[in-house]
Amino acid sequence: MADDLLDQHPRCLVLGVRVLPESMAPARARLDIAGAVLSAAAVVLILLPLV
Repeated sequence: MADDLLDQHPRCLVLGVRVLPESMAPARARLDIAGAVLSAAAVVLILLPLV
């Protein structure tokens, strides 16, 4: 379906690049240590009973 849309309206891509502003964060995001530890613990607790 997306290919059909691009074949019918290839100018949409060019127009989108010109009209839409680039969205970038003003600063680099920091690593969320607490979230990474919590996610790792959750994966271990889910997979441990399967082994």
